[in-house]
Amino acid sequence: LKILESRGFREVHRERSSYLDLESHDPSVFTAALARVVGQGIRLAQLPDLQDEFDNWRERLHPLYQQLVADQPAPDPPRLDTLEEWELSVLGSPDFDPDLWIVAIDGDRCIGLSQAARSLGDPALADCGLTGVLAEYRRRGIATALKVELLALAKRAGIQRIATSNEESNPMFTINVGLGFELQPDWVMFELKL
Repeated sequence: LKILESRGFREVHRERSSYLDLESHDPSVFTAALARVVGQGIRLAQLPDLQDEFDNWRERLHPLYQQLVADQPAPDPPRLDTLEEWELSVLGSPDFDPDLWIVAIDGDRCIGLSQAARSLGDPALADCGLTGVLAEYRRRGIATALKVELLALAKRAGIQRIATSNEESNPMFTINVGLGFELQPDWVMFELKL
């Protein structure tokens, strides 16, 4: 790091990587987190259930997904996808698995989600993707409940290990550590302005 800094580079982003051994993970320890959210009238549904319930599920889910992407800490503003681009890049991805998507619903509004993708090279491994809730629903335990439910689904699906990464100031990092994720070496992004 000192070599880079001595040459004018500066750290602009740090991702905290972690993983969870699902074989030893006990989802039942976190049932209170789920009960807290259900008690608020928030419903957690797998994506196939949302697909059955709403013909326009893509149009309902796309704005939520884009807002959560925009809300993530990053050194540069994200490029947000149109519905068609999102359908192609996310829903059309070879590792897209609707059974590993959990959506939080308030009434008929999609307000949060957590999703994972199984490794194409090893079906016992998965990566957590996006987890979050809309700003007005934060600090109510919904993101934790979404992640708890996602981990339970992944374990039932035979996934043995799940990995994730979060920008170091992202509250999701603390949630993951509280759920038992173990730290791995950080990914650090440096920038040199010419």
